[in-house]
Amino acid sequence: MLMMGAGRAVAGPYPISFDCTQCASPSSMALARARCHCGSGHRIDSTESSAGMSTRRRNEVQDPGSILLFGTGVVAGASIAIQSVLNATLGERLGNFGSVLALTLVSILALLVLIWLFPSTASFGTLPGWGEWYLYAGGLLGVMVLGAPIYLVPRVGATYTLVAMIVGQLLAALLVDSFGLFASPRIDATFPRIFGAACVVIGAFFVTR
Repeated sequence: MLMMGAGRAVAGPYPISFDCTQCASPSSMALARARCHCGSGHRIDSTESSAGMSTRRRNEVQDPGSILLFGTGVVAGASIAIQSVLNATLGERLGNFGSVLALTLVSILALLVLIWLFPSTASFGTLPGWGEWYLYAGGLLGVMVLGAPIYLVPRVGATYTLVAMIVGQLLAALLVDSFGLFASPRIDATFPRIFGAACVVIGAFFVTR
């Protein structure tokens, strides 16, 4: 595969490799527009058609190992249920925000150990600049993700809390996929997907009765 960009195109499998025209440092093009890995913020453009990129992204999503990935998500969901109950119990002792802070500190310590053991999993030399401040919004959303169950579980129970969160996640995920928001793969909201989401919402209604 050979693609042309702002710099010199390089033949090879995806991800496509480019040389930045300003600093000639190798970069990987995951999207039509990306930043050079040199950290300078140089832009790299690809003339890959939107139709071709959409097809390639869809092929990436429909991976043969998707069942394993789905199972991983199920395990993660079960972990969230257990985490929510534990966090709520901690919140009764430390307060809502106090427990969020304590949990965040524990997460930081765990991550420091993991990065020390697997240094290739972290690359802080390419931190987004202030021009992409919205990429850091996940940290603020994380406070809500931790804090909401701590507040809700003692009041409405774990099932009600998690069902409400799943419905919110599903509806938001449909919007993100449909419009390809935040540089995610664009997946059309077909009738089976919408029908499946509606079934989940209806099921959530009965689960909380």
